[in-house]
Amino acid sequence: MAESPDLQAIRERAEAVAQAFHEAYERLAPSFGYETRRVSAVPWADVPAQNKALMVAVAQEVLGSLLAALTQAETDVVAAMNREIGQVDLCAAAVAEAQRLREALMKIAAPDRDYVYAKVIARAALAVSAADKETT
Repeated sequence: MAESPDLQAIRERAEAVAQAFHEAYERLAPSFGYETRRVSAVPWADVPAQNKALMVAVAQEVLGSLLAALTQAETDVVAAMNREIGQVDLCAAAVAEAQRLREALMKIAAPDRDYVYAKVIARAALAVSAADKETT
């Protein structure tokens, strides 16, 4: 089974992230009054294989967690956008229906057409309001 492009990218970037973390950690440790072990306080190329493998595995796990969080955030944004688009579509449909009914009413020469039109607009507004409540 082939690895997903995201997982492959994480594997490829994990060592670079681990190296950057190691270098920053060693550089900043003295500022925090911490002295690192001599065996690991070396350039990345000289870090013992076991330490290096652990740091790469940690970086890989953290990157995977960040990717999962980003993917969820993207999914949430798309879902929210779809809800908003759905609301816009409902509102546009209600406005179009109200306009269609208004045009039909305007063709009727009835003295109470303004009352009927007001009633149609009120119904359209209620429909939009109900649609808003369903999507929130």
